[in-house]
Amino acid sequence: MVHLAALQVPFCRADPPRGAEVNVAGTVNLFEAARRHGLSTSIAYASSAAVYDGAGVTFTPANIYGVYKIANEARPASTGRRARWPASACGP
Repeated sequence: MVHLAALQVPFCRADPPRGAEVNVAGTVNLFEAARRHGLSTSIAYASSAAVYDGAGVTFTPANIYGVYKIANEARPASTGRRARWPASACGP
């Protein structure tokens, strides 16, 4: 399964609670639904350059969108371990 749904930077900046609802809670809901329904495949989801500092080396969010993406970096890996399927972030 491939997960690409998200509100982009301008929308997250304009309405941070809505950005968190869609980008973080939405991702949690997707991964939990997959686990509850016994998904037996891997999940790939989009990361973003917004999670890195200017040099692209450390997790230092460039904006609120980057904060949400960092939150999503840990959650799918945790759910995937419990469900015994791989979850991978795809990004720069």
